[in-house]
Amino acid sequence: MDQAFRKSHRVRTRSDFSAIRRDAKKYVAPRFLCFYLKRKGGGVRLALSCSTRYGNSVERNRWKRWIREWFRTGRSSLEDLDLHFVARGTAPGREKAVILKYKQILNGDLSRLLEYLGR
Repeated sequence: MDQAFRKSHRVRTRSDFSAIRRDAKKYVAPRFLCFYLKRKGGGVRLALSCSTRYGNSVERNRWKRWIREWFRTGRSSLEDLDLHFVARGTAPGREKAVILKYKQILNGDLSRLLEYLGR
């Protein structure tokens, strides 16, 4: 299975972002918001947003990297959707144990999202 994160797997244009914000349904989790919009054909696409209020650049990039990793590995189980993730809450900080715990919790939230979207 191809696990690359190609341009065709990303929401890139302003009009696509506007359509998602206007027409999408929302899934709320403690660590993110997910706006999802079903579409006809073309596979699943991902968009990520992370405010500068969410930690420093290292923490923001780490959060985005985790979401992209989840998307690449679980993309085959998703239908034709546009997904827009927005970071919420506070960044986990720098301690390795705290970061690992945060990632476990985030993975649990993402698993619940998959179950929710599968309904």
